[in-house]
Amino acid sequence: MNRSSLYATFCSKEQLFVSALEHYVSSAPAQFLLQKQPYGWENIEAFLLAAPFNNPAFSGCFVVNSAREVGELPEEALSIVRQFREAVIAQIQLNIPVEDAGKDGDIVADIIWSTLAEACLAANDALDRTAWQQRVTRLLKFLKPAR
Repeated sequence: MNRSSLYATFCSKEQLFVSALEHYVSSAPAQFLLQKQPYGWENIEAFLLAAPFNNPAFSGCFVVNSAREVGELPEEALSIVRQFREAVIAQIQLNIPVEDAGKDGDIVADIIWSTLAEACLAANDALDRTAWQQRVTRLLKFLKPAR
């Protein structure tokens, strides 16, 4: 594909980037783990374990990597990043059982998202899968009430 074909299709580099981001958001498989019925901690664990290793061809998460460049993003891309983050946090909240969430379900969901985002950034370098699994286990043990 040559440059003129790209510009004929996307008009600009920014539009190409936005289109790639839209495609990623609509097809990133890890986020669909949060939609599995019945909702629960198992979905959150599966999501956390899968997301940093979503695509063996690439490291990390395209949305998280894009969010690092918030000052440089076109407004449309920034909107996609924000909506994705909000949607994933909402899905995480749905998976926290009502009896566990109490009044702090939103804080727990933010902690889970922040931990995941950090892992996705670490995956750009080299995130050890075994160490990440151990971290997820410890995090969920800490966040889930003892029964």
